[in-house]
Amino acid sequence: MVYPMTLKITEQKENKLLQRRKEVSATVTFQGATPSNTEVTELLAKEVGVAPELVVIKSIKTRFGQQTADVRAVAYPSAEAKKTIEVVTSHLKKKDKAAPAAAEKK
Repeated sequence: MVYPMTLKITEQKENKLLQRRKEVSATVTFQGATPSNTEVTELLAKEVGVAPELVVIKSIKTRFGQQTADVRAVAYPSAEAKKTIEVVTSHLKKKDKAAPAAAEKK
């Protein structure tokens, strides 16, 4: 079941030094369970106007007893800029390898 979710950007700035198109702070209002990183990434990408692959969620922090969460994210202008700046940790490498296997099982 998909619940409605709204996103309101509270702060947005450019960081040209790190080749980041935008550093974004936002508030997500939702019903039910906390939205996944994928859902928030897609919604934020639509709002900022970039491809979902170029958005990196830094944190999603829910507010106790409320159906809202504070989100910090970064949007890059290109895949090369993202690859240069973002660090790919071992658990993210495993997650990337597991995603195609999970898609094949469906």
